[in-house]
Amino acid sequence: TAMNATSTTLYASTLKLGTALSIANGGTGATTAIGAQSALNLAYVSSSTQNNWYYYAAWGDSLTQGNEDGSGATFPGVLQTLIGEPVFNEGISGQGSSQIASRMIASATSMGGYFTIIWAGRNDYTSPSLVESDIASMIAALPSPKRFLLISVLNSSAGGIGTGEYNDVMSINNSLASTYPNNYL
Repeated sequence: TAMNATSTTLYASTLKLGTALSIANGGTGATTAIGAQSALNLAYVSSSTQNNWYYYAAWGDSLTQGNEDGSGATFPGVLQTLIGEPVFNEGISGQGSSQIASRMIASATSMGGYFTIIWAGRNDYTSPSLVESDIASMIAALPSPKRFLLISVLNSSAGGIGTGEYNDVMSINNSLASTYPNNYL
């Protein structure tokens, strides 16, 4: 299936995540939840203590929902194949960070203990402080130990260096990287 620029970037980002998990798992090529746990310096909780330890929930907008090019590919689907663990796709096209945060926080009880992947901010990058605040509220709602990964906000092909879009996206990404250095990709 031919891929457009968006799906190619999405696929490359997913492979980067899968590669990071593989390397963290001793470089054996086996990407598992234990590898992800090690890569992100997460505390160990036995599966008998927390049944949802090996479940993943990916929260976001159309970039998470996927299939924008009609190929059927989604990053949660590719990630599930790579790590061999359930990855729930909680992406909804067109949603801003506040809508994503509301949905995620409302589901915190039912998805308690899931490893959480947050990819929010693309649809409202012009409000960096709002995006950062919404992401902080999502992370605050996670149960302890907080197990999450933040994926950086992407700029569009029109958002080259020096544009307002580029500056806003970089502001968000720099803030997230410095606030959550062990959980930012």
